[in-house]
Order: sequence, then C-alpha cells, then structure tokens
Amino acid sequence: MITVRESGLEFGPFDECDLFRVENSPYTSRLQGIKACEFAWWEKSKNRLLLVEAKSSIPNPENSRDKYDQFFSDIFEKFDNSMQLLAAGNLKRSKSLTSELGDGIAQVDWPKASILLFLVIPQVPEEFLPPMTDKLRKILYRQHKIWRADVFVINENMARKQGLLAA
Repeated sequence: MITVRESGLEFGPFDECDLFRVENSPYTSRLQGIKACEFAWWEKSKNRLLLVEAKSSIPNPENSRDKYDQFFSDIFEKFDNSMQLLAAGNLKRSKSLTSELGDGIAQVDWPKASILLFLVIPQVPEEFLPPMTDKLRKILYRQHKIWRADVFVINENMARKQGLLAA
C-alpha cells in the first residue's frame, strides 16, 4: 500500500499496482515542460479511473481575475496532458511509459470505465465548490465530450467521501 502526500493531505492508501504518479513520473520529467496531475488511481471495485490534482489554495478572482483564470488554465493543461500520457502508456507507445503504469492501470477497460477528474482544494468552503466546478467543467468541455469524463472541484471532506483519503 502506498500514500501520496500533497497540498497538506495524505491520499490513499492505494495498492501500488493501481496507482500512476503522473507528476513524479520519470517519463513525464524527461519530456520537460509537461504539466501533469498528481496521480491517476484505478479503483477496480467501482470500475473507475480517477485523476487527481491537489492545490493548497486558489487565487481570489476578486483580487486578480488574471491569476484566477491562469490557475484554471494550468489545471486544464495538467488533466489534458495526464489523459494523453495514460492513453499513450496503455497503447504501449513508449515502453518506458508503459512500464511505469501500475499493473491495474495497464488493465483498465477504457470503454467501460468511468473517468473522474478531481481538483482537490482542502480548505475551500462547500458553497464555493459548485461555481468552481462549473468553471472547470467549461474549460474541460472537450475532455468531457471525448473521454466522457466527469469533472469535480472538491474539498478535504468530499475527498474523504470519495475514498481518496484515509477515513
């Protein structure tokens, strides 16, 4: 079992074979300049592939709309690149990338799997999450259509309910 510490949270524990540390991947690092989410987790029991990005805070749109918009643009890039890396690894486009995928992720039944993209911001009050989720869904519209991926911005309590954090 493995845990992932990020943005003040401890994700997991996960079976190592079901986890791909996208952001810390040697393959991703070699590509230079590729932004990636923290990790992808294959939750076999629920037939779902979860991509997770964690941020300790978010810019206040009232203070700087540009920084707020750039924040979401960066999140888009991380999820988009991570989906491409997962697909390339599963399609065996690179032996080194494929070898980094956990055995569970390498066995994902893509046509049947639910794909969930989670942006976790631990301390955001729940009343602010729906408009942030709407904004992220608009930005990730193509990924939703292409991959039938669901997109959510959640806080620590919701991440715990999703099984991303220890109880």
